[in-house]
Amino acid sequence: MKIICLIGIVLLFLIVSSCSNVTNKVRKKYHLNKCLPSTMPPNGLKPVEVPQFVVLSFDDNSLSGIEGSGSSGGLRFLIDLFDSINLARTQQSHFSFYVNASHISERSTKSHRYNRMAWKEAYKKGHEIGNHTFSHRSGKNFSISEWVHEIERNNNQLRIPVMAGGVGVDRGDIYGFRAPFLSYNDSLFIALKKTNMLYDSSIEEGYQLQIDGKNLYWPYTLDNGGKGKFPNPEWWNKEVSKNGNHPGLWEIPNYVFTVPPDEVCKKYGITTSLREKLYLKHSFFSTQYGKISGVDFNLFFRFNMTKEEVLATLKYSYDLRLKGNRCPFTLACHSEYYTDQFNEREIWEDDVRIKTNGEDRRWVIRNFLNYILKTPDTKLVSNIELLDWLNNPKPIKKTKIKKRTDHLNPISSLECKMTFYWIFDSEKEEWKIEGGKECFMGTDLSTCLLQGETYDTGLIKRATVEGTAYVKRKNGKKSLINLISENNGAPKFIELDQTKYKWGVDMNGDELKLFKTIAVDPDLLPTGSKVYIKEYDGLQLPDGNIHDGIFYANDTGWSIKGNHIDVFAGSYKWYKEIASQLPESLTVHVLSY
Repeated sequence: MKIICLIGIVLLFLIVSSCSNVTNKVRKKYHLNKCLPSTMPPNGLKPVEVPQFVVLSFDDNSLSGIEGSGSSGGLRFLIDLFDSINLARTQQSHFSFYVNASHISERSTKSHRYNRMAWKEAYKKGHEIGNHTFSHRSGKNFSISEWVHEIERNNNQLRIPVMAGGVGVDRGDIYGFRAPFLSYNDSLFIALKKTNMLYDSSIEEGYQLQIDGKNLYWPYTLDNGGKGKFPNPEWWNKEVSKNGNHPGLWEIPNYVFTVPPDEVCKKYGITTSLREKLYLKHSFFSTQYGKISGVDFNLFFRFNMTKEEVLATLKYSYDLRLKGNRCPFTLACHSEYYTDQFNEREIWEDDVRIKTNGEDRRWVIRNFLNYILKTPDTKLVSNIELLDWLNNPKPIKKTKIKKRTDHLNPISSLECKMTFYWIFDSEKEEWKIEGGKECFMGTDLSTCLLQGETYDTGLIKRATVEGTAYVKRKNGKKSLINLISENNGAPKFIELDQTKYKWGVDMNGDELKLFKTIAVDPDLLPTGSKVYIKEYDGLQLPDGNIHDGIFYANDTGWSIKGNHIDVFAGSYKWYKEIASQLPESLTVHVLSY
């Protein structure tokens, strides 16, 4: 027995002594280059050329959720959720979890034993395990040696085998760090370099006034310090430390979210005045900018938001990112909050009852992931997987058809303004209520004056502008209607058979073609003209198809005059997705009349 123990001690000594060599090899493997803060993607790539990365990370992880542990949900919920996502996708998804080894160090404690099992399982399934210090104390006033002690003690505990009170993690697989409470000083970054960590994730980014949710700083190296040098607007009103220069050390920030303004609240399934509600809870919240910390604690507890309000804020912030510079979307969480046991803290400060429980918070995570994974360019990754890409950024691989420019012999070329039209949905989109107005509703082209009905003027204006609309009829039926003509201010519509017409009809009565039909001025282009637009050639459309650059001028519009084309985009959502990727004016090559 003594011999076995001695061998174990020797092996443990060899593991510890080889720590520096292993992590040095890891650092060399990455060949990390200087990457200064920028609001544009690295390597000169355009936003449309890069994936929309989404990183979910979880701190502390003190309640495993494993059956028999006395808790449910938590890390068990996250492992199972990502397992189900990975079964349905060829692109594997992972999360990052930053742990305090003080939650596993007591070998005989039941909860610690189950935590070790959960952490080990998550690690083995490819989820990134990171360092969150051993004791989870605020490090605002730590010295370099105190930071080093906390980091190394945590790493060493994680490397011990499960049965001995650890997780059995290879030291070379511990890449990143996050400070407890996001409380740090410049000594932290010196300590991280001394302990051979690759990146930090403690700085909050996005409170700067010039940042609007679409132009956040991409992750950067701390060669010239960080960008997060601004007064922190959180409740403790602390000043974020001005960190110095630390070449080669990456910062993957925690980005702020943007609370939906009134004009889009309905679109995201919530009532208006959310920003005003949050201001009444904490006066440091700005109703003008709507910025809120990207940490789940602040959303669910500090601001006591409902599950619908949190989900709407996540969706809106994600959409801003996707339409903007595609800076990675990060959500910093605590896995304990997603357990049923954490409902014990349903009463918060000032005797205010918290509006969500563990299941509500799990509902938010599930629904947010369902929302983002519908976007083809989205990649759900861990922070180290994001860092892999940042170290060697490559454009999205898209199946693109051969460009047609070499085969074209255009008759003429026109510089045109480009706008979009779509099917107006009166139940989903905003429109101004203006009172009753008569319009004529028929059942087919030959009987467009068959039936006169009265609708709100604002609704009719919107339906007339787009030409096609979903409206709720007086009989309660939701109809697809199409504008035929307008005579003395009285629009004439027909109701379309939705089994035959998905998108509405053009001026000839033929079905509109998604991102193929354009409305033009007949004095500029004869009806039926075939045109080519280079900017669309090879572009991936929201439905997943790749455009070939060809359009057909088969429609007209009352506001389309002169050098102006109006592209049919199907829906308001798809219009917004495509419009953000294209210029407002472009060259239209006429191929045939």
